[in-house]
Amino acid sequence: MTEQRRPGRYPAEMRDRAVRMVFEAERHTGSQWEAICSVADKLGPTPETVRKWVRRVEIDGPPFEMGQLASGDARADLTCDGNAHDLSPASASC
Repeated sequence: MTEQRRPGRYPAEMRDRAVRMVFEAERHTGSQWEAICSVADKLGPTPETVRKWVRRVEIDGPPFEMGQLASGDARADLTCDGNAHDLSPASASC
């Protein structure tokens, strides 16, 4: 059976925009948490809410085209050094 989520307080477009903004800001700040806090301050939800949206996209994959942020792999993220890093669990080096 497919799990259905309740609509939530924020529209899906806002959640998608917030996640895009976090990935973009993370390239400049070098810290995902700083990027999350910055986006939360600008858009209104709590940093914890934005963090959960980001984690959901990292787990499920983006509901939007990430090619706008990083050409190529939809699971890649650019860091402040300009290199793309694969976010898939198989490539985790920590």
